[in-house]
Amino acid sequence: MKTKRVNVFAVSMAVLILIGFHAVGAWMGGRAFVDLSEEIEIAFQSIPKRLESESALWLQNRVVPVPSNQEAILRLTSSVSREYTRMGTFPPVRATLFIAFCQDARSMVGHHPPVCYPASGWRLHASDTQTRTVPYSDLYEIEYSLFRFSNSDLELSVASGFFAAPRLFTGSMSEIEAQVQPSLLGGQGLCQFQILFQGDLSVSDLHQYVSEILQGIPSVVFDAATDADASVVSKSRINGVTS
Repeated sequence: MKTKRVNVFAVSMAVLILIGFHAVGAWMGGRAFVDLSEEIEIAFQSIPKRLESESALWLQNRVVPVPSNQEAILRLTSSVSREYTRMGTFPPVRATLFIAFCQDARSMVGHHPPVCYPASGWRLHASDTQTRTVPYSDLYEIEYSLFRFSNSDLELSVASGFFAAPRLFTGSMSEIEAQVQPSLLGGQGLCQFQILFQGDLSVSDLHQYVSEILQGIPSVVFDAATDADASVVSKSRINGVTS
């Protein structure tokens, strides 16, 4: 019986070609993630000290440090955390705006207010949870969920939302888990924002404040993370935003 001889050279070359394609693909994918991360970092830093909408002006008071353990748990690629005060409101209303980007969505899955705040001792008032959308531009609306918490005599309200490519805005973690499906090798980028208010504020006022703050954020922040092709966000648009 005749046996077929294997062309060792041909097999070796095929393996090398496959390895080469894989290496090039990984390198290009890595470059894409680096470029996107840099784009989002620049966009985050463009968030101004004055958040202006048609109905209100919010001025930055201070930068709020992000706890190091939170950065480690979420594996944050970029983040911004700032406290703002609404002008012309008495008693003063303050809000902390926190926006974070994770290069790999898997590190953020499961980390959102209904899970994280009760784990820190806050009681969630589930019946007060609401989801709303804020008209932002002709291209999209920003969706968020509003959660109410209490701890002894303290009251805390948190508006939370996610955004990712392509043009995905949602206040639901379950929708993120269903629609953002990271690969085993790389993962898809994901952004989350939280707007925190302390004190016993009415729900209608809270929705108004959230709308004002979101509308005051430069569009480049959302565009950088939600455009399917991040290169459409030009450096000139980012550099043209002043703080």
